[in-house]
Amino acid sequence: MKLSHIYLSGFAVLLSVTATPSQADTMQSRCDIYDKPQGELLTSTPCTFSQRQGYISINRDDGISYNLAPVDEAYIGTFEDQNGNWVYRKSGLSPDGVIFKMPTEYLYLYWGKGE
Repeated sequence: MKLSHIYLSGFAVLLSVTATPSQADTMQSRCDIYDKPQGELLTSTPCTFSQRQGYISINRDDGISYNLAPVDEAYIGTFEDQNGNWVYRKSGLSPDGVIFKMPTEYLYLYWGKGE
């Protein structure tokens, strides 16, 4: 095997290893927005869920985005949004998704249900 083939093979392996994590933590989903848990459905829209090192981004197809940062001094599942409001991750949809209690609404996020 030529030296150039070894370098190219090594580069291909490195590229596949470094490319995989960015794809593994982003998922097309569906976001249902309620006024309260199990309350009135306000809207349902496809969305994209991303998580990196505990930080969460949810981008709804209707133009609304949430950028959530974990709050270190609080319970696990407590986040701060881009406006400084606390957001809480709730159980209730497992294994199909996750619920977020936002300041004025509840976001039900269903994994891989991008329709």
